Amino acid sequence: MDGTVTVSGFTVIKVFHSSASNSAQYTWWLKKSNVGNGINVTGIPVYIREGNLKKIFKKFGIIEKIKIYSLDGEKEQSHLPSFQQTKGYKQADVFFVKSSAIKSVLSMKYDDKYTVLEEGSAYKPMTDVWIKDLQTSYNIPTADIASKCAKFMEAYDLRKSEEEKDARKLADEPDEDGWITVTRNKFSHPPKAVKAHELKKLRKKKENAALVHFYKNQVTDTKMQRIRELKAKFEEDKKRIQEMRQQRKFRPY
Repeated sequence: MDGTVTVSGFTVIKVFHSSASNSAQYTWWLKKSNVGNGINVTGIPVYIREGNLKKIFKKFGIIEKIKIYSLDGEKEQSHLPSFQQTKGYKQADVFFVKSSAIKSVLSMKYDDKYTVLEEGSAYKPMTDVWIKDLQTSYNIPTADIASKCAKFMEAYDLRKSEEEKDARKLADEPDEDGWITVTRNKFSHPPKAVKAHELKKLRKKKENAALVHFYKNQVTDTKMQRIRELKAKFEEDKKRIQEMRQQRKFRPY
């Protein structure tokens, strides 16, 4: 797109943060102001300041003054096209000493690169500037909020720590009737009440239990060993019976 772009009487330009930006961050709408030698600029984010506007328009002529105000309500936006009536943005009137500067401003080309930051200046994220501006406008006590949040989390951590200590204490000590309260956590199933002596017996059994038949081949080897033992016992019994028969004497009376 070459040359000047005009939509509904507005001259449209693309605005970049700096010359290093690859894509435009804003679209500004320019129109001659109804008062004096001024240009009305619409579509300005809330974090844009007078210095940023001077960076763009000072090359067209000597700037007398700049007035920035918010776009609130239909009355102030009534002169804008319907698709440009957006809340949350600002508009500005840039007044020049000479009226000849107005013609030059309204002839700004759409494809030219207009930047709001001075060359070589450190780039600061505009969202940080916006947040700071909102905090200043609404007088948000960030320090008090951070302090309250820290105190709340400290009390919460202390309460959770006490609850965990109480739960461990209940899990290890039986009550008057010999019952132990088993608490539930997200890693276990719903608990059952266990008597103290039963719990002691289960723990002892678990400690004495040996880990056997862990692998399938161990089960097979155990079965084969049992079969060999039974065969050996069978042969021994068979031999013993044979010897008893040979030693038996015939006694007819």
